[in-house]
Amino acid sequence: MATRKRLANRFKAEYVKGTKRQKGEVLDRLVAVGMGRSTARRLLSQAVKVREEPGAGRGGKPTYGEDALFVFNVR
Repeated sequence: MATRKRLANRFKAEYVKGTKRQKGEVLDRLVAVGMGRSTARRLLSQAVKVREEPGAGRGGKPTYGEDALFVFNVR
């Protein structure tokens, strides 16, 4: 398994920057050395994952005027 991870790490930069066709070629090279295609894809994807910071969501809180607050009885 360590050898597979080393191979995946070796090709990860090429896999990330590549187009769909280039990614397929990288997978073909890993399959040629005896790794399964789904295993290669999974290892390359795991090698590249970057944790994203949680965003602000879909926007801020709605802003209501004095009239709307009076109607909503939020005051």
